[in-house]
Amino acid sequence: MRITQLLLSISILFMPSALAEVKIKGSVIIYTGEITSEQTQKAIALFEQYQHKITEISMTSGGGNINAGMELAEFILAHRLDVRIPSFCFSSCANYVFVAGKHKYIGDNAIIGWHGDAASARWRDSDIDAMVTHLKSGAKEKQWQEYRAYYDNVIEEAVKRETALYEKLHLDKNIMQIGLSGDLMKAIISNRARGWSFNIEAMRELGVSGLPIDSTWSPKYHKNFPLIGVESPFNTNDNG
Repeated sequence: MRITQLLLSISILFMPSALAEVKIKGSVIIYTGEITSEQTQKAIALFEQYQHKITEISMTSGGGNINAGMELAEFILAHRLDVRIPSFCFSSCANYVFVAGKHKYIGDNAIIGWHGDAASARWRDSDIDAMVTHLKSGAKEKQWQEYRAYYDNVIEEAVKRETALYEKLHLDKNIMQIGLSGDLMKAIISNRARGWSFNIEAMRELGVSGLPIDSTWSPKYHKNFPLIGVESPFNTNDNG
């Protein structure tokens, strides 16, 4: 695997919820901010209202709810919509929305990044501990077990949905998983990186279709938001 250190600036990741919006401009639905069920339903409603002219969704998002991201991706896939990334697409935006587009358009300075799949979002025991800390011993254990079962089921169902989506897209799930183990994980930890990114050729190797043929796009370097770049996901003998 060939990897390079990328230091990418992502101020949009910290976009306040007040800046989240979905609107229409010409033939494009513009989806900005956190991916939520409410935002996704608004995007779908706009398409249904103006479907005679909508051909594209423009995404600027640091991610958000896994199921809301998959719902939007499934909708994009079903209606064969193009996806444009003018500046930033991370987490659920990259995992699901970007890869679902019929054609992908990437801004010259845009950043697209990954940091894990649905399974990697599993609630830790310590997260559940914090939820029941106010309860007394007997009630605490009972509630803890209920929470554990509930959240494990949420993730299990999300993984099934994710797998089905990736099968429809003929995508390699390594695009979401490659940085969760091995040398790439070590590089992410040692560089305190937020995740990883791919160049165009690496995306193609992983099954991403509809990428711009003559694009000169590549992940940009900046010190404020470190990502690790993957140049050749299947060349395990060439480490950088």
